[in-house]
Amino acid sequence: MSAQDRKRRRLFKLWEVQGKLCHWCKQPTVLIFRPNGDMKTIARRDDEATIDHLNTRYGERYQVKDGEEVLVMACNKCNNQRGQEKTASIPVEELRRRAGQPKPIVPMEKSTMAWSFTAEDWFKIAAGDSELLARIREITEKRVEQIRQGRARQIQEN
Repeated sequence: MSAQDRKRRRLFKLWEVQGKLCHWCKQPTVLIFRPNGDMKTIARRDDEATIDHLNTRYGERYQVKDGEEVLVMACNKCNNQRGQEKTASIPVEELRRRAGQPKPIVPMEKSTMAWSFTAEDWFKIAAGDSELLARIREITEKRVEQIRQGRARQIQEN
């Protein structure tokens, strides 16, 4: 049995045990089984049944002892809302610490316009760090110019 099948069985069992009601808001839920691989890519309905952790990953009791029930069935709305509220309550410094050590921005080589950002860089961008934004703009302009020159050469060769 695949991991996907085990997850579906677990969700179905929780859905039945809880009487098809969300653990948090007690509203009716719908059980939707998605095609393989589409569990995260397709938008979920607010009332769609999901598996939720009884204790959030930020809580002290997230790691529990054997035999203790840690999963419940919750509607998608409650599941997401709990996660967002808990994340918002954590100081930015702690989120940065958990994200790991900061790394410099590294432009991807040759053919792409993609960039590699650390969590700290994203916080700086969100805060409007003018030095970082100017650096990104400068590197992007250089890369755009390189692409234009390459296209001009291709046109001249043809």
